[in-house]
Amino acid sequence: MIPNVSIFFMGVAALICISMPVTLYLVWRRKYNLQLLPLFVGIAALVLFKYIIESALHNFVLSPNEDGSIDLIKNSPWLFVLYAVIVTGVFHESARFISFFLMKKKYSGLGTGLSYGIGYAGVETVLIVGVMMMGMILISLQINSGDLSVYGDTPEAIAHIEAIASDFPGNYLIPAIERVIAMAISLSLSIVVLCAVTFKDKLWMYPAAIGAHALAAAPMVMIRANILDDIWIAQSLAIIPTALIAYGAHKVCKILPETEIAIKPKTAKEQEYQGPTL
Repeated sequence: MIPNVSIFFMGVAALICISMPVTLYLVWRRKYNLQLLPLFVGIAALVLFKYIIESALHNFVLSPNEDGSIDLIKNSPWLFVLYAVIVTGVFHESARFISFFLMKKKYSGLGTGLSYGIGYAGVETVLIVGVMMMGMILISLQINSGDLSVYGDTPEAIAHIEAIASDFPGNYLIPAIERVIAMAISLSLSIVVLCAVTFKDKLWMYPAAIGAHALAAAPMVMIRANILDDIWIAQSLAIIPTALIAYGAHKVCKILPETEIAIKPKTAKEQEYQGPTL
């Protein structure tokens, strides 16, 4: 039997993950003139850069074994951490930089960064974590009803059911907490990188965003490398850089216009010069 408290926490996690992106978009849509195109660009950028290009790089560099294990983790866990956080920072923030650069003539206000950030983190939040939790709830209810056909009666299946039943109920909140952190990072760094694209003198914010993202990703990578073994400690450590990133993004918000702007106004000299006539 799966404890009811575990199913309750699964439901809370599913509710958070499914409602968070939708709520953020609806709340900010009018205030910041959020548009759908940057949101869809964020979704497309995540799929392209994380699930296609970055995954291909990992397969090439790390060469996972047939069982999914990685030799670098066993032999040099800290080197794996260094590689993983650098690649994470470079790919995610380059995805933002390229996306905003391509959109900057029509979309460059604060609303663009928020809409993009919601799409970039929201698609994983809803389709992976939210849907996964809903599936776990349905499976747990089915198990509690006495129907074990979903798993079968093999020793492995029984062991898996026992693991779900004996797991600390609060652990089912971890995916939701991780997604809240991911959403905060996505929104904050989207604003920072958008500022780097919009203003030439703020270009330094792009490499700063790479470093910040790498730092925030480090605790969870350390879990993967078996350097940390407590997921709650890793999540707690991730909150610290996330809070600093969010604070920095709050300061950057004051630089960007709240609504979309097409092209920055020309200077008086630029307006006077009309270019050569043919």
